[in-house]
Amino acid sequence: MTEGFNNTRQLAMYFHTAFRNVGLFGSFSIAGISAAKAIKNNPELNIYLICFSVALMIVSFLVNIFLLYRLLTLLSKFSELNMWIFISSIMMVIQVSFLGYAFYLAFNNNHFFSAL
Repeated sequence: MTEGFNNTRQLAMYFHTAFRNVGLFGSFSIAGISAAKAIKNNPELNIYLICFSVALMIVSFLVNIFLLYRLLTLLSKFSELNMWIFISSIMMVIQVSFLGYAFYLAFNNNHFFSAL
């Protein structure tokens, strides 16, 4: 499926668009995690924000996995992808750490399981 890109410019535009979407979903997830951390007096809203944040980070993670897979399949055609693969891999580590923090917030929240 490498016939979709004819030159590096087209591939760069694809990478930047896809990676921007990874960042967009990740940013919304981090905002939700921050809001959930700040809102302690409304347990229902806190639960919804944590669930919403986890869902958005999972979407971000999946988009990043598909982007990384696409880059790895295109590596034989375009040799200058190593930097982009590295950036996408680093972002994956960041996403996993934020997912871990969101799950930590969910499991340490006394109201989380009582509301479910």
